[in-house]
Amino acid sequence: MMTENLARQIAPVQSLAAAARTATANGSSADLATYESAAVILNVGTITDGTHTPKLQESDDNSAWSDVAAADLQGAFAALASTTQQEVGYIGRKRYVRVVVTVAGATTGGVYGATIVRGHRTSSRPDPAVTREADVTAPTPPPARDSPEQPDASRPQTRRRRPRRDRARARGRARPCRRRRGRAPSAVRAARRRAVPGPAVA
Repeated sequence: MMTENLARQIAPVQSLAAAARTATANGSSADLATYESAAVILNVGTITDGTHTPKLQESDDNSAWSDVAAADLQGAFAALASTTQQEVGYIGRKRYVRVVVTVAGATTGGVYGATIVRGHRTSSRPDPAVTREADVTAPTPPPARDSPEQPDASRPQTRRRRPRRDRARARGRARPCRRRRGRAPSAVRAARRRAVPGPAVA
């Protein structure tokens, strides 16, 4: 039983529509900006005459093209033959790729098409042409637990009054200590005891 949805993992692009060809054809490009893998699939119908040789080209700007080096291909292309199929992977680092078929000596030509399959989509390199606004809008992160609670702007803020002792200290004067009623300080009592005269000596 199938458990994975392959259709959500790939994005095919038709580079060459299936048609009868008698001349060299440059296919449409595929943008690999948001993908990490690609492969070319060539579907061949009937080749009646001529030589039809496919290749893959790459570009940084979708304007200036160069042939992909063999080291950046997984597999190799061969001249097209009737009712065959070719699959070749691309592991280069350019953004755009396209299929080119060079035709020589054809009168009636042959029927074939080419598809570029993109896979392993990644969001690290967003493509503005295919990325929706909802896909790039990041959710608001929750507040950190250690951060102090922010006041609610919708609620009126009331000023908290400090205790009377703290307000006196803030104004530069401390609140005097209270004395016990009916009793002098210990230093005063000691001075009074020293001042009391003793009994007279005859």
